Amino acid sequence: MSLAVGCSLLGVAALSQSIAVKLGFLEGVEDETIFGRPVESAQWGFYLGPFAPLRGYVAYEVLRCCLVHLGAWVALGGVKWSLLEKDAKARSVLARSVMNVLFLGACGWRGIRMWQDFWKQARPVNIMQALDSKASLAFVPPTPHARLYSHYPDFQRLSSVMAAFQLKNLVDTVVYGDGILFFVHHLITITTAVLALYPFAHFHGTFFFGVSETSTTLLAVLVNFDKNFGVPTLERDYPETRKLIGGIFAISFIVVRAFLWPIGAYFFIKDCLHVLKADTAHDRVVVWCFVWMLLTLSVMQAIWLVEILLTVYREVIKPVLSRSSSSSSSSSSKAD
Repeated sequence: MSLAVGCSLLGVAALSQSIAVKLGFLEGVEDETIFGRPVESAQWGFYLGPFAPLRGYVAYEVLRCCLVHLGAWVALGGVKWSLLEKDAKARSVLARSVMNVLFLGACGWRGIRMWQDFWKQARPVNIMQALDSKASLAFVPPTPHARLYSHYPDFQRLSSVMAAFQLKNLVDTVVYGDGILFFVHHLITITTAVLALYPFAHFHGTFFFGVSETSTTLLAVLVNFDKNFGVPTLERDYPETRKLIGGIFAISFIVVRAFLWPIGAYFFIKDCLHVLKADTAHDRVVVWCFVWMLLTLSVMQAIWLVEILLTVYREVIKPVLSRSSSSSSSSSSKAD
């Protein structure tokens, strides 16, 4: 019974947008007019003005996060699994993980789709165009100002979803005791998501809020095996599964976060410094905030990268070296 009810709640969450639109609660979402270029709002002020028309949609996405979390928790109550029966914490942790994986995966998928759309718009139509070194970059706005202030409706929606998801995560961080580092991370992301609605940094944001979340989705799966933030018995009962997921995540993190992220950060900060120097920034405080928040997140990722590399060495490389050393010693003994 519990499994059926939980799956029903998850189904309602999946169909909730269509239901809400038909009931008249999400006006402008179906035709995407709500994600158009925002107008200034004297009532909400300069900084929160762009958020005003989207506040209902953000509230809806927060409720949908809660519904997915609840649905997963109820559904897991009907799953016959010894792990859930032995560990009371496991059900709550795994339910939260389901929500994280679904929403982060959706953000990553949406970011990839936007990049695919960019490529389709710039795809060479003939061999000569393909040989033109600039043809493949035709989708990139030509100036720093254009790259920072071009408006993309798809990103306006993505940024709204990210703000809602991180609001839910901010509360969960306190409830689950994730620690100050994660609290700061979520707070920075919420601030960035809201201020990006101006519109600001949409083009660059397709990577930071979209494509980069493909790596975070794998992390949301891997964290279930963590002894502090996940279910410790998972690591004990499924060590090989943990190593497999950990290996895939480590590769994705190095490619997306350690390689692509610094490149994206460099060009974004370069564009920001250009508009600041040219005095064409919409607000110097906001632009500087984005620069420092990105640098802060980048430092956090550098710390996490070191932790990942140490873990890979401890759990993969070191055991292999130990086995190799043991084999060599054994062979030498036999030879003697």
